[in-house]
Amino acid sequence: MPAIERDQELDFEVFFETEYERLLRSAYLLCRDRADAEDLAQEAMVRVLERWDRVRAAGSPTAYLYRVALNLHRSAWRR
Repeated sequence: MPAIERDQELDFEVFFETEYERLLRSAYLLCRDRADAEDLAQEAMVRVLERWDRVRAAGSPTAYLYRVALNLHRSAWRR
């Protein structure tokens, strides 16, 4: 694996470890169900990972993560 890709992976790992628990608590406040909150938090993290290059370059990955989670919750609620 090239060094640049490995650095990006490490950056995301640190981001994940820093943000996941807080995101999970916030997702629980939205969903009021532990399993749904876990699904929401995991899906939001996957979406951020898929776009990690752009997200981390944008300057506020945490804000992007929470926006993704909120949008996912809204979409599920509408269905």
